[in-house]
Amino acid sequence: MSKILLLFILILPILGCQTSGVQSTSSVELVPEAMNSELEFKLKENAKLVVSSMSKLVDFEFDYSERSVKWLDGFINRNQDLTLVDTLGSYLGEALLRKYGGSWVIIEGVPALEIRPDFIMFPFSKVEKQIVYGEQESITEYFLMTEVMLKRYEHRG
Repeated sequence: MSKILLLFILILPILGCQTSGVQSTSSVELVPEAMNSELEFKLKENAKLVVSSMSKLVDFEFDYSERSVKWLDGFINRNQDLTLVDTLGSYLGEALLRKYGGSWVIIEGVPALEIRPDFIMFPFSKVEKQIVYGEQESITEYFLMTEVMLKRYEHRG
């Protein structure tokens, strides 16, 4: 089993699944599993739906960029709707994958991103945290801090 760096985790149900007792940025013995292609397809389609829907609300090209993530951050703060977690979490995951690389995986039944070996992120949990706790749990900060955390990860010995 490998040690996995877990970032910004909240213990909440995601897509009908439960996470277990994991603390923020702690090392825990977990093994990523490959995601089935049907679920991965649904996540990507959810992300495309967000791009299509939000494009109608903005005066710029809404895509998977930092600018779009920032706009979505404000949208979440204005529309604190827990029914949006799965769709917006899919979008955030795809935005992270496009910027930093990696792949969708399953960790203890929960969809997650494996950005690098042993570097796992949980975009659904982050979206849910922002909806529940507000702007102090910003998805923009999560998106931007990933670069800082990756640099630390790549320089660890």
